[in-house]
Amino acid sequence: MMKKRVAAKENYERAIALEPRFPQAFFRRALHRRQSHPLEAIQDLTEAIRLDPKFIEAYYNRGLLRQSFATDLEEAEKDFKKALELDAGHVYARYQLGRVYGMLAQTFAGDAAKYRNYRGEEIKQYTKLIKDGHELYFVLVARAEAYRDIGEKDEAIQDMKKAQRLKPALLP
Repeated sequence: MMKKRVAAKENYERAIALEPRFPQAFFRRALHRRQSHPLEAIQDLTEAIRLDPKFIEAYYNRGLLRQSFATDLEEAEKDFKKALELDAGHVYARYQLGRVYGMLAQTFAGDAAKYRNYRGEEIKQYTKLIKDGHELYFVLVARAEAYRDIGEKDEAIQDMKKAQRLKPALLP
């Protein structure tokens, strides 16, 4: 397995050396680096975006990496919004944008107005997914938790019941 990873890394390096204007090479290298060298992966994704400003998956993956550093939530928000601007139907970008809003809400736990505002934005993202026909278990659970956290118990219970119907073995 290690030999394959080294070979893959060498192949990406070679591809970039041969064609430094090929955004896909930077994107692939970023995917290869994201676990062990996330900051370098962000740099590669930024370069892929510079080369192709409409590279949706580069924005999405950079958003995921930035989201993993809780200090980069505003930048993650921008990346997910850009991915959605380019493809409004990108289910996972919308879901992750909702998660970012939930994480931002936690950073403002002491400010009731900002907390509630971010939770409201989080709920809007999940609601949009559901209205667009993506009534997925994890979306319903996330929205239920957001509703619970702002004290909207009935809505939270309703979503958890729907989630339980979708995945009965996963909930008590």
